[in-house]
Amino acid sequence: MDNDQIVDALELLVKLWDLHGVNEFKSKNLAFAARGLDKFPGLISSLSEDQLLAIPGVGKVVVKIVQDVASFGTCSDLEQIIEQTPPGLLTLLKIKGLGPKKVRTIWQELQITEIDDLLAACEDGRLANLKGFGGAVVESVTLNIHFIKKENALASWLIPHPMCISAGMMFFFLWFNKYIYNPEVLSKDVFKCSEIAEFYIALFLFSYIISIKTRLSEVR
Repeated sequence: MDNDQIVDALELLVKLWDLHGVNEFKSKNLAFAARGLDKFPGLISSLSEDQLLAIPGVGKVVVKIVQDVASFGTCSDLEQIIEQTPPGLLTLLKIKGLGPKKVRTIWQELQITEIDDLLAACEDGRLANLKGFGGAVVESVTLNIHFIKKENALASWLIPHPMCISAGMMFFFLWFNKYIYNPEVLSKDVFKCSEIAEFYIALFLFSYIISIKTRLSEVR
């Protein structure tokens, strides 16, 4: 793992500990260690325990966690806390303006674990009724939810519909068979091949457009 991945994993563990309200002492120590490691110029995964302890912020309380994450990409503490966390809360933690404590309040007070349910709470006033959630916070959360959903929609456009994949594979098979495997047929079948190729290209493009419209309708 590179340094950024290690620091990201450590910061996620800190957020999840804060979300569940456990290990406050270790959470603060690990957050301090993550800040120190984020500034470290060398390769964290190559360091020994003594070298890690020499980095400002990395203490004996959390050095084993840092070692495990650096070596394996995870640790028992992270795996256990993720198992105890509804998957949707990991998405809520990515919303700008919502720290772990605010997400915990939303989870406990409104029993919300999914981003769509949180958007509904923003729109119907339930979020604004919670202590510590004023109009500015609700507006910020709403805007950031829409941003995340648009980002997800954009990413989904890059995933071809199964029909696109099938059409592309069929076109490639035709092209390979006509031009590579049996090149001698090119002279007498070139017009026919061109027509067939155009048909499959059109099918590919049409299928891809349908897949985009389908995903857009799902997002809306």
